[in-house]
This record gives sequence, C-alpha cells and structure tokens, in this order.
Amino acid sequence: MDGIFECIVARKTPVYALPAKIGMSLFLTITILAAIIINPIIFVVTLGFGVFMYFMMPRFELEWEYTFLDGELRIDKIFSQSSRKRFLVLLFDRVDAIAPLDHDDIKRNLNNPGFTKVDCSSQTGDSNKVYGILYSDEKSRKVILFEPDDKMLKALRRYSPRKVTVAQ
Repeated sequence: MDGIFECIVARKTPVYALPAKIGMSLFLTITILAAIIINPIIFVVTLGFGVFMYFMMPRFELEWEYTFLDGELRIDKIFSQSSRKRFLVLLFDRVDAIAPLDHDDIKRNLNNPGFTKVDCSSQTGDSNKVYGILYSDEKSRKVILFEPDDKMLKALRRYSPRKVTVAQ
C-alpha cells in the first residue's frame, strides 16, 4: 500500500478550561503582589506556580493526529498546535476490529471491564463520526475511540477489508 494518510481532529475545549485559566492567572498575580508587599520568600512559591502554569496551560488546547502508514496507526497528541507527543502506536496485526461506535462489537466491549477505554476523539458528542478500535496486545485489551476522515477509512479498509466496517 502506498502513501501516508493523516487526519487531525481538535478536541472540544473542556468546560473547566476557562475558569481554570482565570483562576491560575489570578493566583499567580496575587502571589506576585504578596511577594512584593509582604515577604520576598513568597516569590519561591510564585516561581514554582509559574513553572506549573507554563506546563499546564498548553494542555487545555488538544488535537489528535492519526497517521496510517504500512499497517501501523499512530495517534499523537498535539498541545496548543505546537507541542507533539506520541500517544499510541497500533500495529494492524493486533487490531481485532474497527467499526462505528454503534456497531455490536464495539458496543459490547465498550463497557466491558476486561477492556480499557481510551478516548482519542473530539468529544463533541457527534457519535456518527466516532469509530472504535478493538485492540489487543500482550499487556491489555483496549477499545480506542477515534474520528477518522473518509480518506483514512478508505485506506484502512483497503489495507484490511475484514477488520474495518464503515458506516453506511
């Protein structure tokens, strides 16, 4: 199979993101003022919290990138459209099925305690676009939720027609 197939899906920003950003910024401002007015030792707390904010703020804006190449589906997290982290690498040999969320195989295993649910979708509530991957490796069994576009679904189906079920 020739070509690389990519798809990027932005996760819906969580409801708590804006209040958390405002709260953290307010706390940082108050500790800076307290360090200036009350005691310079408070500056250590301010510095620590500033570093914490530096690493936490980008985590509120998340995108998923799905890449399919030569029987390998890679799922990466992209924070604030700048920082990329490899999240999962799925070998197609270990994929049992890929089907829409309302398919019987996915429904049956979604709440099964023997399967770990991993949500790599946009979480917008549009379940028509969400597909599930039943994946088994030597450590665990997973149901991975993702939102491929039509081009990627066709590539997955072309690679393994028996494992991939496409919504009608």
